[in-house]
Amino acid sequence: MTDFGTQSPHFSAQVAGRQMYDAETIRPEEDDKADLSRMVRSIWVRKYIVFGCILGFAVLFFAFAAFQPKQFTANTTVMLDARGQQIVSLQEQVVGDLKLDNPLVESEVTVLRSMALLHTAIENIGVDRFDTLFGEDGFEYFEDSLIPKETQRLNFIADKLSEGINVYRVGESYVIAVSVMTTDAELSAVVANALVDAYINDQLNDRQTMANSATRWLQDQVEEARQHVVAAEATVEDFKRQLLLSSGASEEVLQQQLAELNQQLALARSERATEEARLNQTLTLKDSQGAIAVAETLDVPYVTAMREARQELLRKDAALSSSLGANHPDRRNLAKEVSEIDANIATEVDNILRGYDGRIEVLVNREEALSKDVANLQSKLSALASSSLRLRQLEREAEAARLRFDELLTRLGMTQAQVEIQRADAKIINPASIPQVPSAPRVKLMTMFGGAIGMTIGLVAVLIMEMMRGGFATVRQLESATGLPVMTVLPSAEVKSPKDIISLLNSRGYHLLNERIRQLRVMLPIATRKQKNCYMLLSSDPNEGKTSTAVALAHAHAKAGASTILVDLDNRRGSLQAEFTDGQLVDLSNYFNGEVPIDEAIIKGQQTLFDITGASHQHAMIADSVSGEQLRKMVEELKARYDVVVIDAPPILAVSDGLQIAPVVDWVLYLVRWRFTSEKSVKYGLDTLQNVGVRNIGLVLTMVDVREDPDGYAQKYDYH
Repeated sequence: MTDFGTQSPHFSAQVAGRQMYDAETIRPEEDDKADLSRMVRSIWVRKYIVFGCILGFAVLFFAFAAFQPKQFTANTTVMLDARGQQIVSLQEQVVGDLKLDNPLVESEVTVLRSMALLHTAIENIGVDRFDTLFGEDGFEYFEDSLIPKETQRLNFIADKLSEGINVYRVGESYVIAVSVMTTDAELSAVVANALVDAYINDQLNDRQTMANSATRWLQDQVEEARQHVVAAEATVEDFKRQLLLSSGASEEVLQQQLAELNQQLALARSERATEEARLNQTLTLKDSQGAIAVAETLDVPYVTAMREARQELLRKDAALSSSLGANHPDRRNLAKEVSEIDANIATEVDNILRGYDGRIEVLVNREEALSKDVANLQSKLSALASSSLRLRQLEREAEAARLRFDELLTRLGMTQAQVEIQRADAKIINPASIPQVPSAPRVKLMTMFGGAIGMTIGLVAVLIMEMMRGGFATVRQLESATGLPVMTVLPSAEVKSPKDIISLLNSRGYHLLNERIRQLRVMLPIATRKQKNCYMLLSSDPNEGKTSTAVALAHAHAKAGASTILVDLDNRRGSLQAEFTDGQLVDLSNYFNGEVPIDEAIIKGQQTLFDITGASHQHAMIADSVSGEQLRKMVEELKARYDVVVIDAPPILAVSDGLQIAPVVDWVLYLVRWRFTSEKSVKYGLDTLQNVGVRNIGLVLTMVDVREDPDGYAQKYDYH
């Protein structure tokens, strides 16, 4: 925000480095932050608009509420009971308790709002009771309608009452509030209670009807289930008799016989395998080592005796071999006996092998016989298993029929008990009482509400007015948009003419405008670094405080002891000469035409501390008739005679005279009116000055409303 008490940091940098205006080097600083304090000050400045809206709307709402008929509101509350019945299990209830959740509670609220329930309540109260509320003439009948007049009257009453009925859920609870508002206090309470009673009675009737219907249906189902059980059990018994006749034995007996045959078959197979293994082993030993080797493995007494006799003969032969030769008769006799024993052993071994074959054949035959018996039993069991499967199926069907019959019978007993104990899912916790005071219209509340609406509208209007205001509001915005320093900020002052400016600056009291002009007077020589200076004041558009600022600046320099002249070159609207002098025929027009020297075109200060000169003829003299060299010469001659030359030039966007003058002065003060001059106008004017070679430019923000400026505290600083 603007700071009236300090210099701009941009200006200090320019004083040190002599920076010039260049559109390409501008570094914009966005000032998009919402300034709450400035908004508050803008609202305070326009507070009368807000107060006017508050008062106007408050009076309007008060008048509206005061003439409304009195309304009386009766309230009753109903609680949905989430607790289940204790007499029977919740899973066995014919009409289940409500499983309360948000959708269900909202559904119950909708039921209480229904027209059907309201019709029931009106009929319970009596249609004639509402004559006091609407009167006989208040009903509207349609003679050509197919609806009977009684029904039309009932619909009319319900429509009128529904406008004052409000049903809503209390917070997140299971409590539903019902309020009825009419012009009759007693009738409001009657309707509220009747509406809730109708709701509860409707719940009881529905549950009772459903329970009776369920009882009748269950009785039919029980009788049907009984017949089904009898038929299923008879079917099971018949199938069992047929199964026993066809199989000859029970399944358990057949299973036992099959187990015994399987055991015998396994034993036969084991014996056969053993005999075959023994036979194969004996044959292998005979083929490889002979019958003698086989005999040694046999545990047969006869074979054992022959084997022992053979061993004895071999010992004798071994004993004779040491003294007798192989052809000795004794040894030949022993060999012959051994050969005979070997032949007998071989014959006996063959007999034993044939015995093995015989036993094996017997075992094979036995195994085949047992296998046939097992197959026969398995066939019988398979057939019996198929029949048993059917039997078990029939038994399961009979059992299921018995279970369903038992369940239906139990359910019927419970349902018959529940018919007598049905209760509603809601109960009244606060019946409606007759209201003693009217609930509407609430005059005070409506008046306050109107005032609040008025305040809102007023604030919105003020904020819209603030947002629609154009121009620059702060120094930061102006510096960010142009890249140039703001040398000072001049507050607005209630003056009507340049003379009023002089009077204001000469007053002994403190005034912020006087201090800001002094600030500008001190800063300008620092910027130019010259002892004698020529300043020109320019603006984009008229009415931006240019002439008043020029007069104030000239007066400040003159008051500080510097010889000062104010040059009025705004010849199309020039008025300074007529304002501060008694009139003079010779002016700058004559000087530029070469008719008089510069001294004769100067008006010595008569009412001011500074001298004045200018062009009194209103024509485009400078732009059309005066060259830049003439202007430069004029400035040099004036600077030779004065310390400070202040030039008041015409607006740069209105006429082109200022472009002729700007290049010959030491510093251009470009005035921007607060909240008035558009950014486009300022940039266009500065670009135009740059195009003609002007570089020494400083900005002045003029006509600022200090009431909306956060740093306007300086206006309170006064002398003691």
